[in-house]
Amino acid sequence: MATTPAWSLPPVSQWRAVSEQQISQRYTVPITDPSTGVTYQSVVLVRLANLDTRRPDGSGVNAPKSSIYLSLKWSSAPLAHAYGTPLWYVFYANMTPLPASSIVYVASDGTRYTSTRVDPIDPSQIGDATQNDGLLNATYYFTIPRSKRSGSVEILPSRTIGALFGPAGANDNTVLNVGGPTVIPVSFPKGLEYISPSYNTHGQQVPPTWIDWFNPFVQWVILLTLIGFAVFLVRRRGRRTRPTDEAAVSETPVAGTYQFVSPQVTPATVVSEPEPEAVDTRSVSTGVRINVLGHVEFNPPLGRCGDPARAFLVYLALHTERPRSVDDAQTALYPLGANGKDVARATFLNYVSEARKAIGAAHLPEAVDGAYRLVNVTTDWDEFQSLVKRFGESSGEEQIRAGVAAMALVRDQPFTAELTRHFEWTHEERIIAHMQRVISDFAFALSSKQIRANDMAGAEATLRQGLKVAEASTSLWEQLTDVMLEHHDQSLMDEHWRHAESVLSATVVRSLRARAQG
Repeated sequence: MATTPAWSLPPVSQWRAVSEQQISQRYTVPITDPSTGVTYQSVVLVRLANLDTRRPDGSGVNAPKSSIYLSLKWSSAPLAHAYGTPLWYVFYANMTPLPASSIVYVASDGTRYTSTRVDPIDPSQIGDATQNDGLLNATYYFTIPRSKRSGSVEILPSRTIGALFGPAGANDNTVLNVGGPTVIPVSFPKGLEYISPSYNTHGQQVPPTWIDWFNPFVQWVILLTLIGFAVFLVRRRGRRTRPTDEAAVSETPVAGTYQFVSPQVTPATVVSEPEPEAVDTRSVSTGVRINVLGHVEFNPPLGRCGDPARAFLVYLALHTERPRSVDDAQTALYPLGANGKDVARATFLNYVSEARKAIGAAHLPEAVDGAYRLVNVTTDWDEFQSLVKRFGESSGEEQIRAGVAAMALVRDQPFTAELTRHFEWTHEERIIAHMQRVISDFAFALSSKQIRANDMAGAEATLRQGLKVAEASTSLWEQLTDVMLEHHDQSLMDEHWRHAESVLSATVVRSLRARAQG
């Protein structure tokens, strides 16, 4: 067997390129026994999405040229109910893992890729069924072009075999229908982290140590880097530094429908932003849209951009009533940590430069009087408010069309999946709570109009959209109960009550049942 000399640099073909997206989202997938029509939920917890040039089945095989492997780190378990409630120990589990054909990746351009499934678990080997229902107990991965880095992983409707657990024990080998689709957005920056493994004299891979830096290749890299850094310093000395100015801030916010105004921060002396190394020169006429009514997404997508820079852009997009100074943004986005230390001003300004490179200087110009603003950048929240305003100013079919268009913008909870500290300002300023309240109230108003127009299907769709962001809203549940009664279908009402019991308290459900009985 050929061996690799100790501490030598492996060939490029052995290098591994990886990227990771933090998701940390919870989804519910309905599981139904077609013979009885009874549905219970499986909860899918998605932790991470990974891109890797090594096949994720542990074989160590490299991806084909210009391709990469996409996989998710996820788990599934029965929906937990409160102890003592009618459903507290009734669920489906010990399910055969979903077939590969039911897990697909849909790229942003619409191209679909079916997964490859390996290492499915034997359902009989599942230990605690209350913690693992077996639905995703396999490794699923996709072989995709390296360019297809934005899209969604979807769990499609399919069938499996499982057991109904209940007070009387398990009823095995039951054919079950898996509902859906369940859509899990994924998006990766353009860059990849390259990992070069080291080997000992027996060809066994070992962790790199400080001695790896002394191979000739790395010595040349270090030397060239030092030369480049020295040239950079020499050139930088010749630049004239820009003077600092007092931040001039307009104190008059722009009024608008459902417009929130963030807390005012006293402006302070602003430090000059470092000169960017390279700037995207895309035209301002192309426009950029930031969607926040769900997971945050940019259209067109940004280049390589970390969470701090992304958060800065979203912050500016949602605070358009006046330009924002460095102190405004830094105080909001980077509150003091547990150690009492603030982010360094130079570090923050580096994030600003990163954001400018990602979105383009035309959309994020240099600070004027120490304050930043975005140019030709809109949000789906802006459009939602505009449609709500049109709804209030119109009547008849035009009014309904505006309302339906507004609710169609709601994909999920605002800012879902943005769990890092860089987006804590959305909670501190109660932006998410404000959006939830506005969307919930508007869903009730629109559905009321639809009910009066005898459009029960439209009203039901509107109410379910509203419950995406306010799942425990009593007014929406009451309205939805009234709409569901119009079906005159007991099986649909049974499903309605099961859904309500999985979300609401027993007291609220009893109130809804009493309402339904007149």
